[in-house]
Amino acid sequence: MNKLDVLLVLTERLSMQIEEATSEGLENLVALREEVIQELQGRVVTDEDRTKIKMIQMRHDMIIDRMVELRDEASRGLEQIQNSRLQKKQV
Repeated sequence: MNKLDVLLVLTERLSMQIEEATSEGLENLVALREEVIQELQGRVVTDEDRTKIKMIQMRHDMIIDRMVELRDEASRGLEQIQNSRLQKKQV
């Protein structure tokens, strides 16, 4: 199984379980995508490759939305920590 196939399988799996997706899992997916892009730039892309790429792209928005959710959660958490520190200083 080549990296594009692995990326397709992981993307499909992640999109089916998107609510449980962790930032670590998403980071791993992004890293693999980068590897696949580098690999594809060094060779001729076949029709089969194009089909797989289109399948991956169809799930892209859903994955991006989850990444934004996780970013926002982390931002809110950091804001709460900062507010807590400010309150402690005022006491």
